[in-house]
Amino acid sequence: MVCRPMFLVDAGEAKELIPLKMLFVVHNYCYSLVAYLPIFFEESGFTKSEIGILLAIPCICTIIGPPMWGAIADALHRHKQVHVFCHITSALFIFAIQFVNSFPLISGRHGGDFGKQRVYGALGYGVGGYISGMMASAVGIEWCFTMMLGVSCISLLLLLWYIPAGYGDENDQPPQKGLLQSSVKHILRRPDVLVLFIVALVAGISGGYIDSYLFLMCYDLSDDGATVVSVLVAVQTLSEIPLFFMSSVLIERFSTAGCLVIVIIAFFIRDMVYTYMEEPWYIVPVEMLHGVTFGLLVAALTTYVYKAAPKGAAGTMIGLLSAFMRGIGAGTASLVGGYIYEEYGVRTIWKSGAYGLVPASLVLIGIFAWLARHQESTTVDLEKQLVMRSIPLLSRVRLRMSSNYGIVELSLRIISFLLTNYPSILD
Repeated sequence: MVCRPMFLVDAGEAKELIPLKMLFVVHNYCYSLVAYLPIFFEESGFTKSEIGILLAIPCICTIIGPPMWGAIADALHRHKQVHVFCHITSALFIFAIQFVNSFPLISGRHGGDFGKQRVYGALGYGVGGYISGMMASAVGIEWCFTMMLGVSCISLLLLLWYIPAGYGDENDQPPQKGLLQSSVKHILRRPDVLVLFIVALVAGISGGYIDSYLFLMCYDLSDDGATVVSVLVAVQTLSEIPLFFMSSVLIERFSTAGCLVIVIIAFFIRDMVYTYMEEPWYIVPVEMLHGVTFGLLVAALTTYVYKAAPKGAAGTMIGLLSAFMRGIGAGTASLVGGYIYEEYGVRTIWKSGAYGLVPASLVLIGIFAWLARHQESTTVDLEKQLVMRSIPLLSRVRLRMSSNYGIVELSLRIISFLLTNYPSILD
């Protein structure tokens, strides 16, 4: 295979997807600053319980935001315009955090692979996290918020100038109403999808514990906490890149349920290491498992939900998935974790994950695997029934075309086209 320098930019996919990859790089560069929010809050004098409340506020917004904006984008078929609005408001609000000083006031079109787009987000997150850590050590964490606002302008320009206006939209379909309600009904009618959402919720709690309190724990245990955190962010990012890039292959090889089992095993290993850790630098190698517990988890959940979504409602379904995992799950972890951290110590958080959440997750994944197999077999049986029922119809089409036009051989695709566009052929 010939090595192409452009492979680093397009990942072997269509060139039309390059702007999307660059948007992931710059946007996640800015988003990496979120990793330092617990440290910023602690330096501002908040207790661990108060930090938990602060970290839960964005999660509560995530419960409402992604499903709502996903439904709006799906209904209007204006995904780019909705994205621009959310991007501007997000950048301005995060920039404004540094000026708040009191607790009461802090209330697929081109055949691209999801993992190969998201891998560029991991790259941007790692670079941004490392630079933010160095800047926090040198000039103070407050300057990181100003840097983020400037870089967000680059991300906004990429979104406005290089992402097509109809990106991800199906303009041939009229606006749809009630997508959020219909998506919820679809989840309730599909037991496999419903259980998968519960798995996402529990995994969101496990990941929320780590996202909210691992860096804060390392910062408290180290004399040079900002440097430790920046290195951990960089290592986590490096671990995400191969997992996102190979996610589709892994899902095809091991199935969604198999990948989720691998994710939960990785969560168990991380929780056990954190429980008995004494020196922050010792966990650096273990952070390579972040690629499994985040990259593979997100890819597996998103891929399954996307395929199971009703036509035209993929954005709404993925928004609901984000609400379960990053909203309810991570929000619960932030609130409960802050209380546990302050009352019982941070190691109790990791023990609750290893001995409570991991077994519960494995049971749920087992139920999901059984339901997914049942759903797949039901779909296959339905397709067989449709084929058997259509055989007489196909024979009539072949007979009519043969007698009228002398055409003997017809492919199924041609027959389907004739039945769709010229139903009178059977008259």
